[in-house]
Amino acid sequence: MLNDQIAFVQRCITSTLIIGGAFVLTLNILGWIGGIEQFVRFHGAAMMPSTATCIALLFLGSATALSVPAKNTVAAMCCFAATAIAAINMSLRTYTDIDLDSLVPNRMAGDRMSEGTVLCILVGAAAIFSLASTKLQAFELHLAIVIVGIQLVIAVLILCSFMPGTPECPRIFQSMSFYTAACFVMLFAALFVTLVILPLMRQD
Repeated sequence: MLNDQIAFVQRCITSTLIIGGAFVLTLNILGWIGGIEQFVRFHGAAMMPSTATCIALLFLGSATALSVPAKNTVAAMCCFAATAIAAINMSLRTYTDIDLDSLVPNRMAGDRMSEGTVLCILVGAAAIFSLASTKLQAFELHLAIVIVGIQLVIAVLILCSFMPGTPECPRIFQSMSFYTAACFVMLFAALFVTLVILPLMRQD
């Protein structure tokens, strides 16, 4: 009975992640194309399409890694794709004047994928990949990476007002959108809850 309840909770989490990822990406694209500011920014900073794509990939990757049976290859591919997008964006912005969001209409000065967003993407991808990897079956490792992600997001929520160029906000978190931070809260919370109930499933 307990195992059935836990499995139900896990299915709810994976379904929410898949639907949430698709929802975030769809609203973001519609917001940029249609010029609907409420869909892309809250209190100034905007979620860029490249960021929304990475988050959708991480949501899909975590859902496939946590599904029963787990689809580890799909999860790993999602992690690599999100990491590649973030790395390419950072490289382009470091060495050129463009990035993957350069053609986005209605883009304001300061709208970009922040370094803090890239860091959250890398931590999220590491957490999902460690969960999906058949060679890294260490519960403590999974939990440690997820806790790092949670602490990172908490730091963002405490230190930032989500306004581009805010002096008191650390430089790496400037230009991070509130929507981006909220998505990472959902992602790491879902991973944490699932990691907590997995040992209970093994005991039954």
